[in-house]
Amino acid sequence: ISFLVLFSLPSYNNFISVHFISDIRETFQQELRETHKNDFYIISLITNGRGVYNIDDERIMVEKGSIFLLHSGQYCSIVEETDIEGIRIAFSPHVFDNMTRNIANVVKYTLFRNFNIIRIESRDFHEYIEECFSMLLVESKTNIHSFMYNPRLYSMLYYTITKIYEYQPNVNNGNGVTSKTLELFIRFSAMIDDRYKTMHSVTEYRTALNVSHKLLTECAREHANKSPLDMIMEKTVFEAKKLLNYTNLSIKEIALELGYREPSNFSTLFKKHTKVSPNQYRERNSNKLSSDAQKY
Repeated sequence: ISFLVLFSLPSYNNFISVHFISDIRETFQQELRETHKNDFYIISLITNGRGVYNIDDERIMVEKGSIFLLHSGQYCSIVEETDIEGIRIAFSPHVFDNMTRNIANVVKYTLFRNFNIIRIESRDFHEYIEECFSMLLVESKTNIHSFMYNPRLYSMLYYTITKIYEYQPNVNNGNGVTSKTLELFIRFSAMIDDRYKTMHSVTEYRTALNVSHKLLTECAREHANKSPLDMIMEKTVFEAKKLLNYTNLSIKEIALELGYREPSNFSTLFKKHTKVSPNQYRERNSNKLSSDAQKY
C-alpha cells in the first residue's frame, strides 16, 4: 500500500510489480493511511516531493533524489506526504529463489537490512538509475499477469538491484571490504535471523560460526559499524517492538516468544536498549499511532 506496501494481492512466488507512486496513491488513498504489514520487498525511486513514514518504530523521511528500500515483514504507515512522485518496484520474497544463494544473501543482508535510504549524490547515476526504473515499468506492462514468470523482467530487476548495491558507500572501494569478511557478515546476519529466539550471546554465535571473537567483532564493525552483541540485541528488540505495537500479547508472552523464560531478563534488556520498559513503550506508541491516525 502506497509506495511502501503492495495492495491486497496474493503472495505469488514470481510476483514483480512496477508502478508510478502517484497511481498507487490515487487508487488506495484510504489504505495508505493505515498501519499495515508489508509482505513484499520494495524499492522506490523518489523523483519529486518528500514524505514522512513510520517504519516499525522508526519515523523516517524520504525525499527527491533518494532510493528507499523496505523488506518483507515490516509495518508501515504514512505520517505525511508532499507531492511524492517516482516509481516503485515490489516483488515477493520468492524472487530471491531465482538468484544464486550468494547474490540473494548479499541483497537481503546489505541492501534490505531493516530499511535503507540511499541518497543519490551523482546526477549521472540518478539519470542512469531512473532509466533502469523506467525500463522496468515499460517491461512490466507486457505482463498481463504480474505473477507470471518473465525472464526479461527478472534480468532487468537483478541488474537494477546490482547497480544500486554497487552505488552504496563503502562497496568495492578498496578499503578492506573483502569477499571473505562479507561472507562472514552475511552468515552471521542470517544466523541471527534464524536463531535470535534461542541464541542470545556472542559466544554462542561465534562458536556456531567457528570464528574468533576478534574476527567476528572486526567483521561486524566493518560492515554494520556495530558490535556483534549490538547486532544480536537489536534484532531481539526490533522483533519485540513489533509484538508490542501490533499484538495483544502480554509482556510475559512476548518474553517467552523471544526465548526469555524470565520476563524480568527480557524487560531489563529492552529497557537497556530503549530507555523505557516494555509497558511504557507500548503505552507511548499506542498514543503516537492514534495521534498519527487522527491527522487523516
